[in-house]
Amino acid sequence: MREKEAKHDSIVASLRDERDESRTFVKGIEKGLETHEPEDGVTEPLNPEVAIARYGKQLSLYELKEILEYPEVYYVGASVEKLEADMSEGAVNYGFDDDKQHYLISKHDHIAYRYKYMRQAGTGTFGNALECLDCKTGELCVVKVVRNESQCRHQSDVELRTLGVIANNDPDSDAPVVKMHESFEFRGHTCLVFEMLDRSVSDLLESPRGRQGLPITVVRPLMRACLEALDFLHGIGVIHCDLKPENLLLELEDPFKLKARLKVIDFNTSTTVDSDFFLYIQTRFYRSPEVILGAYYGTGIDIWSFGACLVEMLTGQPLFAGEDEADMLACMMEVCGPPAPALFDSATQSHNYFTEDGDFRGSRRCHAHSESESDPHPHPHPHPHPDSGWKEQEASGLSASSLPSTF
Repeated sequence: MREKEAKHDSIVASLRDERDESRTFVKGIEKGLETHEPEDGVTEPLNPEVAIARYGKQLSLYELKEILEYPEVYYVGASVEKLEADMSEGAVNYGFDDDKQHYLISKHDHIAYRYKYMRQAGTGTFGNALECLDCKTGELCVVKVVRNESQCRHQSDVELRTLGVIANNDPDSDAPVVKMHESFEFRGHTCLVFEMLDRSVSDLLESPRGRQGLPITVVRPLMRACLEALDFLHGIGVIHCDLKPENLLLELEDPFKLKARLKVIDFNTSTTVDSDFFLYIQTRFYRSPEVILGAYYGTGIDIWSFGACLVEMLTGQPLFAGEDEADMLACMMEVCGPPAPALFDSATQSHNYFTEDGDFRGSRRCHAHSESESDPHPHPHPHPHPDSGWKEQEASGLSASSLPSTF
């Protein structure tokens, strides 16, 4: 990381010294060489000197220096209007980032002189996911460009370690989890390259009439694959920590043909069973009671999220759609009853929600599912079983492999 940043800074320092010079840097461009880059990118690698000779007039001053660090050049974005490095005071990452330290890129520009940016596939707190053409292989892929910020870089290091554990235990990529091809640093950003997948489960639930549940014949094979992914991850000691419909992606375009395979993605907040525990994990609607209460948690928090995803796939609506964590607990108690006393033994945040006598501090009615004139059709909920409640065997006592194989 430091070596890459040093190279990045040295390029800019060199440009400062030569900013008033003309492009005589490439005065040795050979006459008659092709200056138009093919639409599908360079299929055979060029060394940087040949790339400069061929495309030098289309490169920015910054790129004329930067490209020398890449022994194999597959694509340079010759027809793209280049963003020139900004050496002025106050420029964020020399003008390559916005004010939130997300990387700025023009359509069809290159990433690391290999990947051609096609469109944005997603955005999040920790960075952007870009759909790209790999001009070395000719295949589509997703390049996750992490924000150029210290906490985001730290999280990307955690993700890379987790993905490394997964790769070491699944060398043939048989498990239904996303496959990472490579990672690298580019202009101050960590980049992770993943296989290209199709729509998410969340996308499947969308319809012109709003979110709709899916037939069980569609849900069963998809969520069975999700369980297989969790069984694999938990077997190697990995806790996903953010299972939700947006992180369950399909491999094939048409899931209704019952041939689509589901894969679990996004290991940005994942951890291992022997790592430090964190309070702020899991998206709220899929957050387990252990996490909300700050109690000891294990792989069972993924099973809790799995159950919430399963109900949402069948009904089209979140199982627990609390407005905040207190409301989430109220929603859970409507269905499951009060928590078992054992859950409080390791809980560090229970005082925020319960008194010393065990009384709930918030409203016992879940706001997300209360009937009102504005919501005459509350979200469907199963009726609590008379013996329900968070018994001594908490969610963390479950595992993917312990669930019925006939599901």
